[in-house]
Amino acid sequence: MTKFLGLLLLLIAIIHIIQAQGQQGFTSLDCGLPANETSPYEESYTKLMFTSDETFIRSGRNGRIRENPEGFAKPYETLRYFPDGIRNC
Repeated sequence: MTKFLGLLLLLIAIIHIIQAQGQQGFTSLDCGLPANETSPYEESYTKLMFTSDETFIRSGRNGRIRENPEGFAKPYETLRYFPDGIRNC
């Protein structure tokens, strides 16, 4: 029983450590977020700040997913795709 509790405490500690840490020095991009939408913004679950990729890239096209299921994080609502060229995404 004490081994089980020890493993449980260790697991809880690891999960707590793995959660999003401060992002000083990192940039989290929301690919495809149009320039006219609020940027940067804080994602509610992870508390990370996301910035539009508009100032970093001039090619590609912006898109949105058709439906946003409840609980879907805001950074996954938009996308940037590249339909032109030899190698396309």
